[in-house]
Amino acid sequence: MTPDLETAIPLLVQLTATEVAAPRSGLDPVVLVQDRGEWPLMFECEAALIRCALGASVVRLEHIGSTAVPDLVAKPVIDIDVAVARELEPSEILRLAVIGYTFLGEYGLAGRAFFRKGDPYTHHLHVFVDGHPELQRHLVFRDWLLAHSQSRREYAVVKKRLARRLRDDRAAYTAAKAPFIVATLQQAMAAETDTQ
Repeated sequence: MTPDLETAIPLLVQLTATEVAAPRSGLDPVVLVQDRGEWPLMFECEAALIRCALGASVVRLEHIGSTAVPDLVAKPVIDIDVAVARELEPSEILRLAVIGYTFLGEYGLAGRAFFRKGDPYTHHLHVFVDGHPELQRHLVFRDWLLAHSQSRREYAVVKKRLARRLRDDRAAYTAAKAPFIVATLQQAMAAETDTQ
């Protein structure tokens, strides 16, 4: 689905204007919001910009994370996986900077080039060489939540509980979600094995 850019770009500016208006404080609180129907369109618009910036090195782009799952509470940040044919070159990192991305290195995950956009953050970009196992893990988790409403509801409960308890500690919030994510991935992989 390719958005009509004449329509999509003004909408994207309007939707994010309030999100980027406030300067970032020293804190990075965990704030969850209800599903916003515009998240898929925001992904498509951003994907078009990323394709322009990175050109033929892009193998595929995927909308991941909670904003990719309808009816799931989420931090209002679009997570994007980018599979590339080879590691990014400095000129490609610069082209991503031109469209607003700040490069943060691997950011704790070997083989990833991680970028953030916005202040406060509106987009996270996870760039991996095609075939990196983290790409598959992200897709398996997203697709399981898309296909299993019970898991989606359980994840929403976990996220809300943790966001209340760890509102001012994003790293702890992310770490505390790990047991649910690992258990869900194991369940998804077991189900896949059973169907083969």
